[in-house]
Amino acid sequence: MNRTLLLILLLIVSAAGLLALSLNTKPPPTVSVPVSLAQTTIVISAPIASTSGLLTSNVLISTHGNIANAIQLEISYNPNDLGNLDIKSGSFLKNPVELLKKIDIVNGRVSYALGTGLDQKGTAGQGVVATITFSKLRISGTTSISFLPKSLVSAEGVAKSVLKSATGITFNLSTPITSTPSAK
Repeated sequence: MNRTLLLILLLIVSAAGLLALSLNTKPPPTVSVPVSLAQTTIVISAPIASTSGLLTSNVLISTHGNIANAIQLEISYNPNDLGNLDIKSGSFLKNPVELLKKIDIVNGRVSYALGTGLDQKGTAGQGVVATITFSKLRISGTTSISFLPKSLVSAEGVAKSVLKSATGITFNLSTPITSTPSAK
């Protein structure tokens, strides 16, 4: 009988312990996956010949819903392949303010930033952020114009850069480049 009583007591204590454990167990924490606000892409278009005899490439933007209000382009190129390089704002931002324009012809680096005025709203959609003009210094081989990691796009309501990807261009220096169609 003592043995039976001892087993019953052990079962009661075990059941009480299991009940207390199940009541004190917290559900596992929910894991939230952060949603990236970086949706904007920038791309350098293939060069075409302009009426001035220089080549031009456009920096194209697609915001994919972001409202861009400032763009910083950090671009590299080979100064032995390309010369007379210049960059000007495109039509994407309305009345853009040029914040920085530095062209290092020795190292082949361009730092160019533009933004909206203080009283202007940002822009969403697609368009030309900037136009790069240059001449070929060699007539054979390939060369590239690339974005550096410091390139960024600022957008309304977002503290960090919304730049998702930046794609440069590699092209053949010996390939004839067609000119822009003339307006009639």
